[in-house]
Amino acid sequence: MTRRILSILLALLLMTVSTGALSEAAPVIDARTEFTTQEYQADYDQLWRILNTSYPFLAESGKSPDELEAFRLENRAKIGESVKDLGEFIQLVKDTCGALDNLAHLSVEDPFSYSLYVALLEQGKYEVDDDYIFPLVLDPQTAATYKYMGAVPFPYTLDVQINQSFTQYPELDAICFRFPSFFTMFETKSITQLARTLNYVRGLKHVIFDITGNGGGFDAFWVKQIVSAFAEPVEWRFISYARLTDVTAPNYTDAELHPLEPDSPLRPAFADDLGLTHWYENVYTLPIEDYPHIQYDKPVTRWLLVDEGVYSAADMFTNFCKATGWATVVGHKTGGDGILGRSPITTRLDNTGLLFRFTTETGMHPDGTPSATNGTMPDVLCVPGESPLDTCLQLIKEMNEAGD
Repeated sequence: MTRRILSILLALLLMTVSTGALSEAAPVIDARTEFTTQEYQADYDQLWRILNTSYPFLAESGKSPDELEAFRLENRAKIGESVKDLGEFIQLVKDTCGALDNLAHLSVEDPFSYSLYVALLEQGKYEVDDDYIFPLVLDPQTAATYKYMGAVPFPYTLDVQINQSFTQYPELDAICFRFPSFFTMFETKSITQLARTLNYVRGLKHVIFDITGNGGGFDAFWVKQIVSAFAEPVEWRFISYARLTDVTAPNYTDAELHPLEPDSPLRPAFADDLGLTHWYENVYTLPIEDYPHIQYDKPVTRWLLVDEGVYSAADMFTNFCKATGWATVVGHKTGGDGILGRSPITTRLDNTGLLFRFTTETGMHPDGTPSATNGTMPDVLCVPGESPLDTCLQLIKEMNEAGD
């Protein structure tokens, strides 16, 4: 399922694709871009109702309930004073999310992401747990609002070619693959390139995956293109803790949810603060079944390089590596919001059709903190003044010299 689409490398994509929902062939019906003050206020009130009832992380914003209410009223008053058009209202909503530190993916869907959603939906390539996203994204009013915001038909092919970047360190019997983004979830030539490249390298002992600065993308990227390129079987089980409401329920139509009972041994200490109501188990069994490409089946030591720029799906991969021991994690504490069984929910404001999203659940780190708002500690912290790569290469050198 899709994850964060903010760190996208446009240079990796090829141009093609036309998006019907944004084209002249798909006219917007019964939609507008001018609204009354009362309609803007109603949408802003709806935003805060959703945040108060369905967004678990207001308590993590650093603001007290009284401060949050004062902030809400102050911004609502701006609608009657200074918000005169749709653009100014959208900016007010963005500023609201920003004032809450955009915690756990709290953000307005931007025009680029909206255009991508439409293209994914129209091409049948959007992996969702339920069809709730279709009426939201393809709604005529939402289409009109995003066209006003500058959305255009998504101009890049979804069958992308990833430029696989790697560096060999023959003196260390090591190779390092660079993954700056987990943007695409689709099978590309790079799926076959990883294992094929590894099979060409003689005397290989160490494989390094550098995901520093990787802000996320799709979980399917690392599942298919990295882990499944190795024949070694691995299983990862983890618990997600969710807040179930009418707004968040569409995210859990196929999840086996269990109530978080007050006396349950599974109930985390932060459950009350975050208003969490249910838990469910997630299981990753890899490599994926019927993997269609060449796999690498020789023993190697794997390393994962991370830093504070690692977020979302990239943080998910970090937690997978750390929990299973699939790779040793080296670097700095990540940006967090991994250990998720579901993508952030996307929801819609009734009048303007503006879309915004937020994470509806969290996992738990070994130290008992919620993963949605706390980064992941690496297995090996960087030596002061050294990059994750430098630290990793030094560890490999020492390991090789010790004969491990």
